[in-house]
Amino acid sequence: MTAPPSPDPEDLPALTAVLRQLATAVDAQRLVAMTNSLETPWVSPAADSARDRWAEADGRARTGADELRTVADHLDALAASGHDVPTPPMTWPAQRPHGDPGPSAPEGVVIVMPEWTAALAQMWQAGATTIADGLSHVRKTASAFTSGPAVSALLERALGPRSNTALAAERYREAAGIAAAEATGQL
Repeated sequence: MTAPPSPDPEDLPALTAVLRQLATAVDAQRLVAMTNSLETPWVSPAADSARDRWAEADGRARTGADELRTVADHLDALAASGHDVPTPPMTWPAQRPHGDPGPSAPEGVVIVMPEWTAALAQMWQAGATTIADGLSHVRKTASAFTSGPAVSALLERALGPRSNTALAAERYREAAGIAAAEATGQL
C-alpha cells in the first residue's frame, strides 16, 4: 500500500498566507456590510428579504473566516510534522449564528430612497466579488499544492462551492440583486 504523499514544506507558507489573507478580507467585508446594512434607510418587504440574505451571509462569512484560519493553522502543523494528518487531528470551528437582520417592515410601510438602496446593492456586490475573487485565488494556489487525501478534503470543505465562504458570497450577491431591483423600480 502506497503512503499518501507528504506535503512539501516549501509550498505551505504560500498556501497558509493566502488562506489567512482571505480570512482577513472576509472579516473586513463583513464589518463594512454590517454597518451599512443596519443603517441604510430602506423599509419594504424586499428590504426584509434582502436583509435576511445579508444576515445569512454574515453568519457564513464569520464561520468561513474561522474555518480558513483553522485550516491554515492545521497546515502549519503539517509543515512541522511532515505528515498528511498531524496529531491531534483538526476540529472544525462551530457554525456561527446568522446575523440579526433587524425588525421586519410594518405592514404597508415602504421607505425606498433609490440612491441609498443602490449604494447598498453596490456594497453587497463588492463584498461578494471580493470574497469570490479571493476564493478563486486561494483555490489556484491550493491546486499547485501536493498533499494527501486528508488535506485535500480539508481544502475542499474550506474552499469548495458549498463552503461557508462561498455561500457567503452567494448570499451577498442575492441581497445585492434584490436591492438593485428595488432601487431601479423593478420590484
